[in-house]
Amino acid sequence: MDGLNEATTSDSETRFLPVTVAQRGMWVSSKIAPADSVFNIAEYVEIHGAVDAPLFVEALTRLAGEAETARTRIVEDDHGPRQMIAAAFDRAIPFIDLSAATDPQGDAQAWMMAELSRPVDLARGPLWVAALFKAADDRYFWYHRCHHIVLDGFGGGLLARRLAELYSALVEGRDPEPCPFGGFATLVESEAAYRASPRFEKDRAYWRGQLAGIPEPISLAKRRATPTGGLLRATARLSPASTARLHEIAKGVSGTLPQILIALVASYVYRLTGAEDLVFGMPVTARTSGVMRRIPGMMANAVAIRLHMASDMTIGTLVGQVGRTVMQALRHQQYRYEDLRRDLGLLRQDQQISWVGVNIEPFDYDLRFAGLPSTAHNLSNGSVEDLTVFIYDRDDGQGLRIDFDANPGLYTKAELEDHQRRLVRLIEAVLARPDQAIGEIDLLEAAERHQVLTLWNQTDHAVPERPWSDLFEAQAAARPDAVALVVGADRFSYGALNAAANRMAFGLIARGIGPGQLIALALPRDAHLLTALIAIHKAGAAYLPLDPAAPPARLAATLEDARPALLLTTTAIAGGLPWHGLDSLCLDQTPFDGPARNPTDDDRRGRRRTDDPAYVIYTSGSTGRPKGVVLHHRGLTNFLAAMQDHLGLTPDDRLVAVTTVAFDIAALELFLPLLAGAQVVLAARDTVRDPAALAGLIVESGATLMQATPSLWRALIADHGTALHGLRPLVGGEALPAALAHGLRQLGHQVTNLYGPTETTIWSTLMELDGAELDHPPIGRPLWNTRIYVLDRGLQPAPIGVPGDLYIGGIGVATGYLNRPRLTAERFIADPFGQPGDRLYRTGDIARWRGDGVLEFLGRSDFQIKIRGFRVEAGEIEAALTSLPTIAQAAVVLHEEPNGDKRLIA
Repeated sequence: MDGLNEATTSDSETRFLPVTVAQRGMWVSSKIAPADSVFNIAEYVEIHGAVDAPLFVEALTRLAGEAETARTRIVEDDHGPRQMIAAAFDRAIPFIDLSAATDPQGDAQAWMMAELSRPVDLARGPLWVAALFKAADDRYFWYHRCHHIVLDGFGGGLLARRLAELYSALVEGRDPEPCPFGGFATLVESEAAYRASPRFEKDRAYWRGQLAGIPEPISLAKRRATPTGGLLRATARLSPASTARLHEIAKGVSGTLPQILIALVASYVYRLTGAEDLVFGMPVTARTSGVMRRIPGMMANAVAIRLHMASDMTIGTLVGQVGRTVMQALRHQQYRYEDLRRDLGLLRQDQQISWVGVNIEPFDYDLRFAGLPSTAHNLSNGSVEDLTVFIYDRDDGQGLRIDFDANPGLYTKAELEDHQRRLVRLIEAVLARPDQAIGEIDLLEAAERHQVLTLWNQTDHAVPERPWSDLFEAQAAARPDAVALVVGADRFSYGALNAAANRMAFGLIARGIGPGQLIALALPRDAHLLTALIAIHKAGAAYLPLDPAAPPARLAATLEDARPALLLTTTAIAGGLPWHGLDSLCLDQTPFDGPARNPTDDDRRGRRRTDDPAYVIYTSGSTGRPKGVVLHHRGLTNFLAAMQDHLGLTPDDRLVAVTTVAFDIAALELFLPLLAGAQVVLAARDTVRDPAALAGLIVESGATLMQATPSLWRALIADHGTALHGLRPLVGGEALPAALAHGLRQLGHQVTNLYGPTETTIWSTLMELDGAELDHPPIGRPLWNTRIYVLDRGLQPAPIGVPGDLYIGGIGVATGYLNRPRLTAERFIADPFGQPGDRLYRTGDIARWRGDGVLEFLGRSDFQIKIRGFRVEAGEIEAALTSLPTIAQAAVVLHEEPNGDKRLIA
């Protein structure tokens, strides 16, 4: 405390005061903030005309003598920080003549930015700095900056107006008006009185009620990195004419300009986040009396503005809500944001009420310096943790200035510029049509809209207009002796597999099975399984796969809902199945003696069509009731052809099939190799559940590729990665962690990351991962004949880089849910960007486009729990655990991700 002792002994008039709550919060922040954090607020005022520099400097010196802000430092003792206010201002104020410079304004701004960016020692100061620059004989810049701990924006306006009065009086040779400023002691006393008053408790009760159950704070940042210090800003301007028009629109809905500006920013944030319960911060002066409004100090507070947003509301409706909400907030604005965070239990989590703020600054800045007009230029509002939109209404006839101030660790300059352009676009749309719903406003420029809707969805490819089983028949004819299926020690050739499937198909046809009918199968993982699947498609029917190990209650619910025409099973499995009087065949007891030739349309009970059902996969619904997804042959053929085109399987490839047939993923494993003359290596259930046994099978079979979930891959490579070198990994069913992606890359191939819901024929997007892509694995680009849209809540395309709801269209979209027309209509909607009759599936996932047309998966938009690639409700967890197809159930744990998505991880 040497500095304090010196001040006390050398100047008996130096005064000491406690710090206020606001100042203590700023002091703590300065202690823990990054070294490059800026706590200075700063601006420069451009004066148009000849300035008497000596008189101006004298006016500044007098201002410093009147305002305690200019003479205060923050010192510390054993009890914490205190304000030390010097009796007199004794520093020189620089006058810098740059009129001979090539770019005087640029040089002046460089000096200012360097000065305001330097760290400030609160105990040594100076906390307030001013300077005068001469750019030309008739052009001057007055610069002033102050550490936020002793001055806020409102106080800065008080200083500016007082300086104009002092300078004008000196130039005119008259005595200035008496000093209007109050002292810091008044602030300290007023705050103590407030915190001991019933009003304090009343304000606390209001805010605790207002913010009960608030959502997680939203952000517009693309990354949740650790915030840094520094300054980052992008600026836009609104013309005087547009500003006047906003005044008119606000007046027409009984609002004010600040209210409509807040409504516009709220609309923009809602459009980019979909936050229907929107909470953002709004700085306020916290000056509730005339005395407080005459003190240029630090009193500013932040209040939470909580709005209920909807895509069908208009700006007029929102302005009314904003007006009511802001009015209530202002009535309770003295209650400190710091206290509220403590009340809500956010301090322990180092969490904020909101990351996004909006600050409307309608200060009267029509300053005249001895009659000379001026223009204010804000330089800094200090570092921000995330993003704050500042809108300056100087009431000077020059329109509005809109600054996006952001944390450089979370945003880039280009991203801020994108935001400011889109906000201006939204404002212009409202100016043109104030009565339109905010969800209808197009935020995208024509080029960006064309890119996300058209260019990145140019996936058209010709697809054979026939079922995939016909393509398998062609391989069987060309390579009848080649091995098609490996099950344990058994090998089955293409010719033998095709002949067995044909005989079974004729047996099914003889029982009246044909196109449009549904055949259930509950079979072990042996040759019967693949033969039956092929036979069902050869007969023209669709299959309903059942996992024999699934809980009986789930199997019963599935069979009762689907009511298949026939059940294919075995004697050993049949005893544990809920039959419910279904017609059934035990394949181990039923010989099929039909012809071995391929069935023709004349053989079948009806002509096949590519839009006939190919399979039905059951997954849980939002209510927990199982629902059957109906997928058609055209989508399946398209998917298999697209995957073969991408992966380029050859007859030398061997794919290990590990997925239970009850998941649609199994269709890729079992069918795709048969289109390329490759081999299917069918792993037994017990083998899949034992990583060592599975690794042994992969090595022994000479497998070249395998598809599995991240959970299975993680367990497999943990101890067997070296042995599996050379295996090509395909990953899907869960989000792929970066660490696992890097681990899989060590197998020697690029990692194929796949994404797609059950409702869109297995996978819809694909990405080969290598290099930097492994650090943040994206889900890639759409497959053949697939359209991907990232839309906001109003079904408008989200801008590039902005999260939105993921919708999928194209050939792969399911017919719908079996016997569930209402749910089908809810989740499968008309494609607003496609041709008549085109449909989109609403996935419930959140994604965003990268600038290169690659999709990033960000999580779920609901509260479903995901187990190894399929979704269940909490009430079904026990049943789902008992039917896990891979990894021991004891290894499963419930994990909540940062975005709130709950996943059961094996």
